[in-house]
Amino acid sequence: MRVLGLVPMSLIAACCLTACAGPVAPVTRSALVGTYTYHSEDPEPNRRDFKWDRLTLAADGKYRLSQTGKAGIERTGMWKLMTPERLNPEEVLLDTDGYPVVISGREVRLMIDYDLGIWLAKVE
Repeated sequence: MRVLGLVPMSLIAACCLTACAGPVAPVTRSALVGTYTYHSEDPEPNRRDFKWDRLTLAADGKYRLSQTGKAGIERTGMWKLMTPERLNPEEVLLDTDGYPVVISGREVRLMIDYDLGIWLAKVE
């Protein structure tokens, strides 16, 4: 009987702790404007950082993506911020390619691949 009494108490405690975290502030377009560089968590010697790869998001909605690691590809176009549906994070859309936004402290990341640990990080 004591175990059954702990279940409701555990649920109440979990709800209280979740409520204390508070709402997450929404991502704004102005917070995303800037220059980003490519980063990878791969250990040496397999690291795939292409230090010259750059993404620039302009305030007027234009972007410029330079990928030197992929035979000198350069793309330009329009970008927009997509707001979340349910529990999905905000995404930056470069034309039709989506990059989830992760903000931790002062760092802004546009995730390319969660599993491989690849992202574009905003340069301060």
